[in-house]
Amino acid sequence: AGGNEAAYPLGGYRFDLYIGNNTEIAASFSSCTGFHYRSQSQYFRFGDDTITGGTWISTGVDFSDISFSRAVEKDKDLFNNTLTAGHDFAAAPDVFKGSEVITLKVRDHAGNVGLALQFEEAGLVGYELSPMDAMKSDVLTEKFTFAFRTVKRISEG
Repeated sequence: AGGNEAAYPLGGYRFDLYIGNNTEIAASFSSCTGFHYRSQSQYFRFGDDTITGGTWISTGVDFSDISFSRAVEKDKDLFNNTLTAGHDFAAAPDVFKGSEVITLKVRDHAGNVGLALQFEEAGLVGYELSPMDAMKSDVLTEKFTFAFRTVKRISEG
């Protein structure tokens, strides 16, 4: 924020998902599980290092999956397009076969983008439909879960 503009926490938000290089919203979601990033490291010393010598080296990175939930809509394109993105588990159980770039834009109540994240080499790893009971007035929801290899925060554009 520059000048006299106040910087308030992002509140009252929604999640818009873009798949690939498409500029149209693939789907909007009402909730997101969030994700975590953890860099794993190991303290390492060479044989000729002094007792105080040594260094930390990176031994890997761990990303959690990210899930998006929404009320079920009649639009079946997202469901069909993500489930048929090239996964053939019988031939090769590679989650990232047919993977995509997925862009998440978190918008506030006025529609302004407050956060934009780009998940690269993302693949659908789960789909869940909420329990159904015709005797209740619950809203039927669906959840899409994606795994990804890298993530970066991008500008709104």
